[in-house]
Amino acid sequence: MYFNQNKSAALRDTAARNALDAALDRQALVDRVLHGYGIPTTSPIPPGFTLNSQEAASTSPSGLDAAVQLLQNGGWERNENGVWQKEIDDETVTLAITLSTANTPIFDQTAAYLAEAWQALGAEVQVSQFEQTDLVQSLIRPRDFEALLYGADIGRQVDLYPFWHSSQKNDPGLNIAQYTNIDVDAHLAKARMMQDRNTVASELAEAERIITQEKPAIFLFVPTFGYVLDHDVNAAPFARISKQSERFANISQWHIRSNKLWPIFSNN
Repeated sequence: MYFNQNKSAALRDTAARNALDAALDRQALVDRVLHGYGIPTTSPIPPGFTLNSQEAASTSPSGLDAAVQLLQNGGWERNENGVWQKEIDDETVTLAITLSTANTPIFDQTAAYLAEAWQALGAEVQVSQFEQTDLVQSLIRPRDFEALLYGADIGRQVDLYPFWHSSQKNDPGLNIAQYTNIDVDAHLAKARMMQDRNTVASELAEAERIITQEKPAIFLFVPTFGYVLDHDVNAAPFARISKQSERFANISQWHIRSNKLWPIFSNN
């Protein structure tokens, strides 16, 4: 869920973005929208695709009470209608969000969940749905939205440069949130140039930390692929499938029958 801070004074407020993030129960979202076939995430790097041995766990406070506390600490107050307001640049700003997304079932249901969660927090939320072509041409390419619910496929190489480097913030770049941070730029550029696996992991981890902390977007979940096989087929384990066709990448290891081998021949 990408924020366009150029279009909304409320979404430029750090406390507001943190509160909107904290108000979400990602596991409940996965259970409701994907019927459990997904992995909740708070990171721009999908679970299972990190180059580090252990994935960083989110330490941010979560839950409705935590979200309310974040707003109060950030200077927001409820008006007579229960909606949060704050004085920003000598103007009274309401925590109101227009959420744009595609007119497909998964985005429709996800947007409905976000709207419910944020309305329960005390935000005004309006959901606008568009056909895919209209969404891309009229909103994404000109960056004409306040908040955008959309998917991202970063591929198998875990290259965040196209999505978060400031040089990619305008069309046809993929930095939809128009995020700009010189430290993140440096880390992403270095990660692209380095060959050493540990150096790449370190640079990406630092970029991930800054992006997660500044919240130019809210990361929600990664869908999982489920496959049904004939009971006679023994398929090799699937791992890190980024596209459906990749389920056949290890098909040479699939088999129906297996024969025992005497230990004396096992080294040959």
